[in-house]
Amino acid sequence: TEYAGASEVRVVDGGITDDATPVVRISLSGRNAVEGDRVQLLNGGDILGGAVTLSSDDITAGYVDITTPELTNGASYTFKANITDAAGNVSDATSDDADITVTIDTSAPTVRSFSSSAADGAYGDGAVININAELTEPVVAGSQIMVTLDTGDMVRLSTASSGTTLTGSYTVSTDDNSSDLTVSSFTIGDVRDLAGNAM
Repeated sequence: TEYAGASEVRVVDGGITDDATPVVRISLSGRNAVEGDRVQLLNGGDILGGAVTLSSDDITAGYVDITTPELTNGASYTFKANITDAAGNVSDATSDDADITVTIDTSAPTVRSFSSSAADGAYGDGAVININAELTEPVVAGSQIMVTLDTGDMVRLSTASSGTTLTGSYTVSTDDNSSDLTVSSFTIGDVRDLAGNAM
Protein backbone atom coordinates (compact mmCIF):
# COMPACT_ATOMS: atom_id res chain seq x y z
CA THR A 1 0.00 0.00 0.00
CA GLU A 2 1.66 3.22 -1.09
CA TYR A 3 -0.64 6.07 -0.20
CA ALA A 4 -4.15 7.13 0.64
CA GLY A 5 -5.81 10.40 -0.22
CA ALA A 6 -7.84 12.24 -2.81
CA SER A 7 -6.30 12.55 -6.26
CA GLU A 8 -2.60 13.37 -5.75
CA VAL A 9 -2.94 14.37 -2.09
CA ARG A 10 -0.78 11.88 -0.25
CA VAL A 11 -1.41 10.85 3.34
CA VAL A 12 1.40 9.18 5.22
CA ASP A 13 0.97 6.27 7.59
CA GLY A 14 -0.73 7.56 10.73
CA GLY A 15 -2.02 10.62 8.88
CA ILE A 16 -5.41 12.30 8.71
CA THR A 17 -7.54 13.01 5.65
CA ASP A 18 -10.74 14.99 5.10
CA ASP A 19 -11.62 12.72 2.16
CA ALA A 20 -14.23 10.14 3.20
CA THR A 21 -13.58 8.15 0.01
CA PRO A 22 -9.78 8.20 -0.28
CA VAL A 23 -7.84 6.56 -3.09
CA VAL A 24 -5.56 3.75 -1.96
CA ARG A 25 -2.69 2.77 -4.25
CA ILE A 26 -1.78 -0.92 -4.16
CA SER A 27 1.67 -1.78 -5.50
CA LEU A 28 1.80 -4.85 -7.75
CA SER A 29 5.58 -5.01 -7.74
CA GLY A 30 6.85 -8.53 -7.07
CA ARG A 31 3.32 -9.95 -6.75
CA ASN A 32 3.29 -11.86 -10.07
CA ALA A 33 -0.11 -10.34 -10.78
CA VAL A 34 -1.59 -10.67 -14.26
CA GLU A 35 -4.50 -9.14 -16.11
CA GLY A 36 -7.77 -10.55 -14.79
CA ASP A 37 -6.57 -11.08 -11.21
CA ARG A 38 -8.77 -9.45 -8.58
CA VAL A 39 -7.49 -7.11 -5.86
CA GLN A 40 -9.53 -6.80 -2.67
CA LEU A 41 -9.00 -3.84 -0.37
CA LEU A 42 -9.19 -4.62 3.35
CA ASN A 43 -9.48 -2.70 6.60
CA GLY A 44 -7.27 -4.88 8.74
CA GLY A 45 -8.82 -8.26 8.00
CA ASP A 46 -12.27 -6.96 6.99
CA ILE A 47 -13.36 -6.60 3.36
CA LEU A 48 -13.69 -2.98 2.30
CA GLY A 49 -15.79 -2.49 -0.84
CA GLY A 50 -15.79 -4.74 -3.88
CA ALA A 51 -12.84 -6.42 -5.56
CA VAL A 52 -11.19 -4.67 -8.51
CA THR A 53 -10.21 -6.67 -11.61
CA LEU A 54 -6.74 -5.81 -12.85
CA SER A 55 -6.42 -4.46 -16.37
CA SER A 56 -3.40 -4.61 -18.66
CA ASP A 57 -2.83 -0.93 -17.89
CA ASP A 58 -2.62 -1.72 -14.17
CA ILE A 59 -0.03 -4.43 -14.83
CA THR A 60 2.01 -2.07 -16.99
CA ALA A 61 1.82 0.69 -14.39
CA GLY A 62 2.78 -1.68 -11.60
CA TYR A 63 0.00 -0.55 -9.29
CA VAL A 64 -3.77 -0.19 -9.04
CA ASP A 65 -5.64 2.73 -7.46
CA ILE A 66 -8.76 1.75 -5.51
CA THR A 67 -11.34 4.24 -4.26
CA THR A 68 -12.81 3.19 -0.94
CA PRO A 69 -16.52 3.18 -0.17
CA GLU A 70 -17.57 6.09 2.05
CA LEU A 71 -15.73 5.80 5.36
CA THR A 72 -16.87 6.85 8.83
CA ASN A 73 -15.88 10.25 10.15
CA GLY A 74 -13.61 9.96 13.19
CA ALA A 75 -12.69 6.32 12.49
CA SER A 76 -9.22 4.95 11.73
CA TYR A 77 -8.60 2.43 8.97
CA THR A 78 -5.63 0.16 8.32
CA PHE A 79 -5.54 -0.47 4.59
CA LYS A 80 -4.33 -3.85 3.38
CA ALA A 81 -5.08 -5.82 0.21
CA ASN A 82 -5.01 -9.31 -1.24
CA ILE A 83 -4.93 -10.67 -4.79
CA THR A 84 -7.01 -13.57 -6.08
CA ASP A 85 -5.89 -15.25 -9.33
CA ALA A 86 -8.04 -17.03 -11.91
CA ALA A 87 -7.64 -20.36 -10.07
CA GLY A 88 -8.95 -18.83 -6.83
CA ASN A 89 -5.59 -18.66 -5.05
CA VAL A 90 -5.41 -15.76 -2.60
CA SER A 91 -2.18 -14.03 -1.69
CA ASP A 92 -1.34 -10.91 0.32
CA ALA A 93 -0.76 -7.85 -1.83
CA THR A 94 0.73 -5.94 1.08
CA SER A 95 3.21 -6.70 3.83
CA ASP A 96 2.76 -5.49 7.40
CA ASP A 97 5.36 -2.76 6.95
CA ALA A 98 3.50 -1.47 3.88
CA ASP A 99 0.09 -1.15 5.57
CA ILE A 100 -1.25 2.39 5.85
CA THR A 101 -3.32 3.52 8.84
CA VAL A 102 -5.40 6.64 8.16
CA THR A 103 -7.93 8.55 10.26
CA ILE A 104 -10.95 10.09 8.53
CA ASP A 105 -11.81 13.62 9.67
CA THR A 106 -14.54 15.46 7.77
CA SER A 107 -15.59 17.75 10.65
CA ALA A 108 -14.62 21.42 10.61
CA PRO A 109 -13.06 22.94 13.73
CA THR A 110 -15.19 25.33 15.78
CA VAL A 111 -14.59 27.76 18.65
CA ARG A 112 -15.33 26.13 22.00
CA SER A 113 -14.82 29.19 24.19
CA PHE A 114 -13.00 32.49 24.71
CA SER A 115 -10.95 33.29 27.80
CA SER A 116 -8.20 35.42 29.30
CA SER A 117 -5.69 34.77 32.04
CA ALA A 118 -5.95 38.41 33.15
CA ALA A 119 -7.54 38.80 36.58
CA ASP A 120 -10.82 40.69 36.99
CA GLY A 121 -10.25 44.33 37.83
CA ALA A 122 -9.73 47.81 36.46
CA TYR A 123 -7.08 48.33 33.78
CA GLY A 124 -5.77 51.69 32.69
CA ASP A 125 -4.65 53.10 29.37
CA GLY A 126 -1.91 50.96 27.79
CA ALA A 127 -2.61 47.82 29.81
CA VAL A 128 -2.32 44.64 27.76
CA ILE A 129 -4.86 41.83 28.20
CA ASN A 130 -4.41 38.48 26.51
CA ILE A 131 -7.39 36.92 24.70
CA ASN A 132 -7.57 33.19 23.92
CA ALA A 133 -9.87 31.13 21.73
CA GLU A 134 -10.12 27.42 22.54
CA LEU A 135 -10.96 25.27 19.53
CA THR A 136 -12.58 21.85 19.31
CA GLU A 137 -9.54 20.28 17.62
CA PRO A 138 -5.96 21.13 16.59
CA VAL A 139 -5.53 23.53 13.68
CA VAL A 140 -2.56 24.23 11.45
CA ALA A 141 0.03 26.91 12.12
CA GLY A 142 -1.02 30.33 10.84
CA SER A 143 -4.73 29.81 11.53
CA GLN A 144 -6.42 33.04 12.63
CA ILE A 145 -9.70 34.74 13.46
CA MET A 146 -10.60 38.36 14.17
CA VAL A 147 -12.65 39.00 17.30
CA THR A 148 -14.65 42.09 18.18
CA LEU A 149 -14.78 42.93 21.88
CA ASP A 150 -17.68 44.61 23.64
CA THR A 151 -15.51 47.77 23.73
CA GLY A 152 -15.65 47.82 19.93
CA ASP A 153 -11.96 46.96 19.62
CA MET A 154 -10.86 44.26 17.21
CA VAL A 155 -8.15 41.73 18.06
CA ARG A 156 -6.53 39.15 15.80
CA LEU A 157 -6.12 35.72 17.39
CA SER A 158 -3.71 33.30 15.76
CA THR A 159 -1.35 30.40 16.37
CA ALA A 160 2.27 30.07 15.27
CA SER A 161 2.20 26.29 15.57
CA SER A 162 -0.32 23.48 15.36
CA GLY A 163 -2.62 23.46 18.39
CA THR A 164 -6.08 24.03 19.84
CA THR A 165 -5.54 27.59 21.09
CA LEU A 166 -5.52 30.89 19.19
CA THR A 167 -4.05 33.84 21.09
CA GLY A 168 -3.88 37.60 20.78
CA SER A 169 -3.49 40.75 22.87
CA TYR A 170 -5.85 43.66 23.51
CA THR A 171 -4.36 46.99 24.55
CA VAL A 172 -6.63 49.15 26.70
CA SER A 173 -7.13 52.72 25.53
CA THR A 174 -8.47 55.74 27.43
CA ASP A 175 -11.99 55.66 26.01
CA ASP A 176 -12.53 51.90 26.47
CA ASN A 177 -15.21 50.95 28.96
CA SER A 178 -16.44 47.47 29.85
CA SER A 179 -17.80 46.09 33.10
CA ASP A 180 -16.86 42.54 32.00
CA LEU A 181 -14.73 42.31 28.87
CA THR A 182 -16.27 39.82 26.44
CA VAL A 183 -16.04 38.80 22.78
CA SER A 184 -19.21 40.00 21.08
CA SER A 185 -18.49 38.47 17.66
CA PHE A 186 -15.73 37.10 15.46
CA THR A 187 -14.94 36.63 11.80
CA ILE A 188 -13.02 33.70 10.38
CA GLY A 189 -9.73 34.31 8.64
CA ASP A 190 -8.07 31.10 7.52
CA VAL A 191 -8.58 28.28 10.02
CA ARG A 192 -8.04 24.66 8.99
CA ASP A 193 -7.64 21.49 10.98
CA LEU A 194 -4.89 18.96 10.38
CA ALA A 195 -7.04 17.16 7.80
CA GLY A 196 -7.67 20.38 5.86
CA ASN A 197 -11.25 21.08 6.96
CA ALA A 198 -11.93 24.83 7.00
CA MET A 199 -13.82 26.49 9.84
